Amino acid sequence: MTHLFSLLHEHISCQWISQCRNTIEQYTESLRQLYEVILRAIAKSLNLEEDCFLKECGERATMFMRINYYPPCPMPDHVLGVKPHADGTSITFLLQDKEVEGLQVLKDNQWFKVPIIPDALVINVGDQIEVGN
Repeated sequence: MTHLFSLLHEHISCQWISQCRNTIEQYTESLRQLYEVILRAIAKSLNLEEDCFLKECGERATMFMRINYYPPCPMPDHVLGVKPHADGTSITFLLQDKEVEGLQVLKDNQWFKVPIIPDALVINVGDQIEVGN
């Protein structure tokens, strides 16, 4: 990872890297707060103790950020994106691209497209909450 940052440093100003880091830290903290609100709401809606999922996941649960970008392709049937998978996490936040469709959910053995709503987060309840319930 250090090598990657040194390569980036050669091509990108330190100011840009610092601004990017600050933006990601602010975004992550906002998602952490939203995560806690959602877990409490899910517990409450299931008539469980409000902080039961938070206790189970830990007060400062590990968060991962994955950035995928798939520009529009004139031959989409020749392109691989993220393969079908289950989200093994408790909650997944997804900010969809405003122009590139692709997110689908499997329900009753049928795939459904998730509509793009500009500037909205898609919030997916993952396997950990489903199994824990």
